[in-house]
Amino acid sequence: MAEFLRDKRFSRTNQVDAVLKAFRKAIGTTDATPPESLDRIASSTHLPVPPGWNEGLRPSIWALDTEFVNLPKSDGCCGLSASLINVITGETIVNHRLELSTSPEELFERIVELGAPREQFMLHYRRPCNLPIISPRELADLLRSAGVSERDYILTWATGWIDYDIVRDFLARENRDTDLLPPREKRTIRVMFAWKALLHKKQPVGLEYLFKLVFPDSELNTVGHHVAELDAKKLAMMAWKLCELKYQPYQSRLNFRRVMIDLTL
Repeated sequence: MAEFLRDKRFSRTNQVDAVLKAFRKAIGTTDATPPESLDRIASSTHLPVPPGWNEGLRPSIWALDTEFVNLPKSDGCCGLSASLINVITGETIVNHRLELSTSPEELFERIVELGAPREQFMLHYRRPCNLPIISPRELADLLRSAGVSERDYILTWATGWIDYDIVRDFLARENRDTDLLPPREKRTIRVMFAWKALLHKKQPVGLEYLFKLVFPDSELNTVGHHVAELDAKKLAMMAWKLCELKYQPYQSRLNFRRVMIDLTL
């Protein structure tokens, strides 16, 4: 555990409780982090199944991230990638570009309508990406084969619902089973808010920034950011870490500015 988290106790906020509830439903407890699970998520090694988790009988937890990628100058474009990781087993189910037959201008307008910052789109849409391209039908088949269902939980790291909405709208393009996904309002958890509830209110809550503080020695810190599969792994690890923290009835906020000063001394 990162040194600045050691021996601290935090309050059980509603946001934290939502994450812990998902783990209780999935594995029957919040005290059963599998040995080396965090390292194995980072290295893409299949995790040992935690005690209490029975695939098919208990809900699964999925880490979802979508990212802007390159837009080739050709008919149509593939400007978005998506990654879906099983947080319990560490298995990557989806890691593809989404097949979008639209112009870059039309895609940009649609992204802005979904609430994405213009700056983020302009910064990352030229990033080279060689991931395989997937159609809505193929995505639905992958979700169905993986056993994704309405009773599962989806984790994201965003202030809004953009990652969920991108995947749902993509499935809807060919009238695929959008009900394959868990309900957005009831079963989708924005993990960023759980961590934000533990921090000093003025501290940044960007995934890259917080992940480096919580997992300073992780190999994921050396391989980039705003890559869907990498960020989904970071998200999964940040969710597991909430299960390891100690909690008390009263709110205790971390002051990361003080932490950074201490780390530099």
